[in-house]
Amino acid sequence: MSPALVAVPCNVCHVDEATPLGTVRMSPLGTTSTLVRCRHCGLAYISPRHSSEEERAFYRQRYYEVTEEDKEVWSGQRLELFRRLLWGIERRRPVGRLLDVGCGRGHFLQVARDGGWDVLGIELAHSARTHAQHVLGLPVLEGELMTVPVPLKSFDVAVAWNVVDQVYEPVPALRRMLACLKPGGLMVLRVPNLAFHWRLHRLWPDVVRCLPALLRYSEPTVFHLTMFTPRTVTAVLRKLGCAKVRVTNSPLDLYVEDLVHLLGRRTTAVLQRGLYGAAQLLYGLSAGRWILGPSLVVWAEKPTDARA
Repeated sequence: MSPALVAVPCNVCHVDEATPLGTVRMSPLGTTSTLVRCRHCGLAYISPRHSSEEERAFYRQRYYEVTEEDKEVWSGQRLELFRRLLWGIERRRPVGRLLDVGCGRGHFLQVARDGGWDVLGIELAHSARTHAQHVLGLPVLEGELMTVPVPLKSFDVAVAWNVVDQVYEPVPALRRMLACLKPGGLMVLRVPNLAFHWRLHRLWPDVVRCLPALLRYSEPTVFHLTMFTPRTVTAVLRKLGCAKVRVTNSPLDLYVEDLVHLLGRRTTAVLQRGLYGAAQLLYGLSAGRWILGPSLVVWAEKPTDARA
């Protein structure tokens, strides 16, 4: 028997007054639950959910339970994404000290180190931290951001790629990331775009009816514990005191397993680059109002006069 799910309040308002949006499959644990929207601030999140202890145990022990071949294929395909994210950072900041929260097996840290950055990672999963530290030779602290002895006010850039949306309490995690930055430091996040995934979730039954061959594949949507929109993530960061908050379409991860199996790697890559190009075109034509891609990149600065 699976453990009972736990109802939770909004992580921003701390009240339990939310409107149910619909039933979704929680990624990556796979349990079915309800996506709700806070009636006060509009933040969307999953409630009920697994307990925080179950979540931590999953990421420590099971998140990286795939074959070494699959790990390397996934990591290799992500290198292009990581290079593009680093390029965006280097357009805004000179090379300096960089913190990667939830660094996984260390591939973004490796790209950054190769670019001259002084890097440090934090990773909860023991097997991933072992690979980053002992195979790639990277400095990585094992544990959670809230408890590891990471130096405060010492980083020029702090990043979290698909992490903040998966932690149990994203607001304290964001506050801690800001505390790790020097005044004027840059925080960069990558999170799923609720608008994209919710629309696709609603359209998926019609897509399957038109293309029955897709029945053999899982619905290509991502619903993590917290699902941000450009508006809600901007509001959260401004509430925390961030300056110059900007939200853009994220470059796409070129390895989506079901798409690769259906179309092949080359066709999938061409399709994804085309979709990203179209999303960027609409973003430009709308002066940044239409952010339609499946993932968001969020840029925010710690104020130069910040005390924390």
